[in-house]
Amino acid sequence: MNFNISTAPGTHKFQRQIRRWRENDSNKHWDCAIRGVGEGGVRLEFDSHGLEFGSAVAYELAFYLAEAISIVGQSSAELTTAVAREDEPLLKRKYRLFLDWHLNATGEIPFGKASTALMPFPEGYAGVSIQTVRPGGVEMEFECSSYSFSKDDAAWIMEKLLEANGQTLESYERHCLFETLKRQGHKIRS
Repeated sequence: MNFNISTAPGTHKFQRQIRRWRENDSNKHWDCAIRGVGEGGVRLEFDSHGLEFGSAVAYELAFYLAEAISIVGQSSAELTTAVAREDEPLLKRKYRLFLDWHLNATGEIPFGKASTALMPFPEGYAGVSIQTVRPGGVEMEFECSSYSFSKDDAAWIMEKLLEANGQTLESYERHCLFETLKRQGHKIRS
C-alpha cells in the first residue's frame, strides 16, 4: 500500500451536515464530524456516534469512497473504468452490472474507542461496506449502522478522512471495467 503522509496537527476537526440519501425526499440529516487523533489516527462520527482508526484504515476508506464516487459518476456501462490496484488490504471490491455498474467493497477494519450505539464493543475488528446506491448515492455501512449520502457528501468525507491526518490519495491507473472483468474470466450478464 502506497500513500503519502505528512505531519498533520491532531487538532484538525471538520464538521458538515450530511443529507440522508436513502430518504432523499425528506430533509433529514446526519451531523458528520471527522478529526485527527493521536499519532495519525482519525475519528469518524455520525450524530456523535463514532469510532477511531489508524491512518492506513483512513486511507483505505477514502480510496473506496473515491472509487464509489467514480463509479456513480460514469454514465456508460460499456465505458466505465475502475482502478487497477495490486493489493486490497482491507476491503474486497465486487462489481455488479444492473443498468449501470455498482460497487460493493466489504471487509473488516481494526477500530478503537467506538460509541456503543455504533459498535457493540469499544475496540476490535468490525465489518464495513462501502457501496454505490441507486440513483447516484454512496453508502457506508458498519456492523450496527448504515449511512447513505450523495456523491458530493461522499467526496467531502473522503477528502476529510485524508486531510485529518495529512494524507493524499495516490493516483492509480484506470482500466475499462467491462473488459478487465472479462479478461479475468468473469461472465458478464446484463
